[in-house]
Amino acid sequence: MPVAFQTISNTTYASRTDTTITAPTGIVNGDLLLMFFITLAGTEAPDPTAPAGFAVTPGAWPADVSAGGFNLEFRSFYKFASSESGDYLVTHATASSQGVLLRISGAHATAPFSPTPTLNANSGVVAEDTTATGLTTSVADCLIVLAAFDWGDTANNLVPPTGSTPTFTERLDVAISFIATGMMVTAAATGDKTFANNSLLVSPWGASLLAIAPATGSPVPLAYTQKRMVGRAY
Repeated sequence: MPVAFQTISNTTYASRTDTTITAPTGIVNGDLLLMFFITLAGTEAPDPTAPAGFAVTPGAWPADVSAGGFNLEFRSFYKFASSESGDYLVTHATASSQGVLLRISGAHATAPFSPTPTLNANSGVVAEDTTATGLTTSVADCLIVLAAFDWGDTANNLVPPTGSTPTFTERLDVAISFIATGMMVTAAATGDKTFANNSLLVSPWGASLLAIAPATGSPVPLAYTQKRMVGRAY
């Protein structure tokens, strides 16, 4: 089975104590569940605690950025689905928050991220563009996930980066969060990905690129190969 984006769910961006993210539709055992989570507060944004079974995504997480008297944390967690039941509760102290959860099928069961995801965040500098640091995939047929945030207006009118390494399809564009995905058919460098954001004045922005490796096929057992060769003339 090739690795593929399947479904996505997200919360509203609002002030709350703890955040419940609705389970994306269609989850089956073995799916990769990839979460992105933001907290924002007037002082230090609280650290969120992921639901049971989720691990911190590899890379330079969290992005911790401050600007205009506010602090924002951008985090990522993941797990492989196993008899999932119900929605997902992220616990944290009272703060503005937003959660996004992707369901991805066909990911490698032991090494889903290849190479380590990149993370680039900018704090307190006026910028009209977001740049996600590029990566080089180590295997063919990787799904590239672009996850970004910008704390500015709420027009929800962002456009994915252009180009064919990969060609991105927008999956989510809501207040503060943006998600797009694309396939890298051959192992290659993506290059940095730059696109317009909605950040205002000294509002922070950030972006991550993640390469999700496909599950590898099992080699044909030698005994089976030898059995198929019996009786053949050469």
